[in-house]
Amino acid sequence: MPAPSLLRNWVRRAALLCLTLALLACAESAARRGVAEWFYHRQTVEGMRLAVRWNPQSASYRAGLADALESSTLEVDLREAVSLNEQATRLEPQGAQYWARLGAAYEADGRPADAARSYRTAVELFPRSPQMNWLLGNFLLRQDDTARALTAFRHVVAGSPAMRRATYQTAWGATEDSAQILAAMIPSRAEVLADYLQYLVDTRRLDAAREVWRKLLDGGFPLPPGGALRYVDAVLAEQRSADAIAAWQALAVREPNIYATEHRPQNSQGAHGAMIEPGGNRVTNGGFEFEVLGSGLDWRIAPADGVTTRVMAENAFAGARCLELDFAGTHNVEYSHVFELVPVEPDTGYLFTARVRTRQISSDQRPRFILRDARDERLLRVETPAVPVTSDWTELRMEFRTGPATHVIDLRLVRSQSRKFDGRISGTLWIDDVRMIALDATARVAARHAPARPSAREPTPGPATLRKSAR
Repeated sequence: MPAPSLLRNWVRRAALLCLTLALLACAESAARRGVAEWFYHRQTVEGMRLAVRWNPQSASYRAGLADALESSTLEVDLREAVSLNEQATRLEPQGAQYWARLGAAYEADGRPADAARSYRTAVELFPRSPQMNWLLGNFLLRQDDTARALTAFRHVVAGSPAMRRATYQTAWGATEDSAQILAAMIPSRAEVLADYLQYLVDTRRLDAAREVWRKLLDGGFPLPPGGALRYVDAVLAEQRSADAIAAWQALAVREPNIYATEHRPQNSQGAHGAMIEPGGNRVTNGGFEFEVLGSGLDWRIAPADGVTTRVMAENAFAGARCLELDFAGTHNVEYSHVFELVPVEPDTGYLFTARVRTRQISSDQRPRFILRDARDERLLRVETPAVPVTSDWTELRMEFRTGPATHVIDLRLVRSQSRKFDGRISGTLWIDDVRMIALDATARVAARHAPARPSAREPTPGPATLRKSAR
């Protein structure tokens, strides 16, 4: 028997040999992978072929070569691309991306049934993946299977905010059935519904937007303030006065301390489904008791040089607050910066009233109210007389009738530039209790003889004549 020392030497040498062989194998493997990676990053078909040859166990190299073949300007053997993708799925059967690529290869090769199985395998491996469902959904659209495509797109919308707009656009390109899209593709989640509502508003699909709005309301979902106001602005811009009132009423019910409303319900529906009482005040926040939102049915107040505008919590005609405009006397300003879009009914008589108080308005061109059709002022443009130079609370009052095509009125405080050499305007104007009430024959007579609203001060009677502006 060999001596113990000799046996130990043999064991040591054998271990060293095994370690050396293992290191050499690792070095060879690393070298082959390094060479393969170098060839692969050349991003040429030949380079990728060499990468596959140097590292035949890489699924990604085979899939990459298949992609390169399919995108090559040279004549492509689709069967080779299919074979490479099949090899990739065998090397990594749990790789959803390889099954999706195989589906695309089958589809390009005219094998839709095999393509469908491959795409579905990709989704089964990664059921909630927005990317996998996006690929499946688009494949199904190309196969004219819109219903299943929308179901796949539902996972895209739910899982990837960044992909939502593209998904909405793709769905609308496939079908104009807004009810089908809403039911099949849009999850009943507040942030998704709000995002989809904004898309519909942006693309002026307002009938579909109304259905989403109703779903938000019926489901008790929170209403995002910005999105809600943009919806109201959009329906106003399209002259959908009843839709605007209905939406605003819903906001006022949800947030009564934020959204002012004096539009009262009645028993019959308006043209677009809203409940409107003809005798209710159409001006929102006419007493400025609520914070001015600058959107929707509320007042909009823009800054102007030489004019300071603020809501005052004192000296109001009625209630606690009024609007104050202070003209600094530094500019001959063309002013139209306080306005509100007011929904109205076509071919209807209205009584407009506003209370104003003034102090030393020093210009021949003093402010006045103009009411005009928000879309085309040739259909309607009427205006009140100018405010007095100095007065206690005075009523500006006029009656007018909307035309058959007027649905929204632009109610605006304006002041024209003076043509005098020193036409700068100074002084202070206060506004309160702005009203616009629809009149029938009985209501008109009653309104003419109704006593003025009580006030801490006795208001001075003001002009009551109607002056139509030159067109």
